[in-house]
Amino acid sequence: MKSNLNPKIYVACLASYNAGILHGCWINATLDVDGIDKEIQNMLEQSPIAGAEEYAIHDSNDFFGITINEYDDLKRIHDIATFLEQYGKVGALLINEGFGVESATSVIENKYVGCYANEMDFAHELFSELYGDSTPGYIMAYIDYEQYCKDIFIDSFFSLEDDQGVHVFHWN
Repeated sequence: MKSNLNPKIYVACLASYNAGILHGCWINATLDVDGIDKEIQNMLEQSPIAGAEEYAIHDSNDFFGITINEYDDLKRIHDIATFLEQYGKVGALLINEGFGVESATSVIENKYVGCYANEMDFAHELFSELYGDSTPGYIMAYIDYEQYCKDIFIDSFFSLEDDQGVHVFHWN
């Protein structure tokens, strides 16, 4: 499930910023921590303010609403970025719901069912898979799909929505 994302952070030199000069660079956040740190040190060495040592993260790209703070730990940023590079927006949905990278990886790899237009479409498909053509048509008229949908999303499945649709996951 490789995505086409390229999570990046914009790191600014604080000495330059405090002097009213915008000096910084975009850094590929999927680099290892040493690689990110090296890029930051290169940016600081090129600062128009001699001896610049401090930096702050002023922006991020392709993190889909995951908060990256000014002084966030570079390992956290790297871990999230490589996770997003692998799992894309679905991964971001899980992180934004409070899952850590490790647990979100497990959920995607072991509990992800798929993307549907809405929960009701999933419920219809699941019912068809479970009971298929074995249910007589006259009984099908009595199936309350709305209640069935509510019931399965109480204890068996959960969903997260984005612009692609509803992503469905098993609870267990």
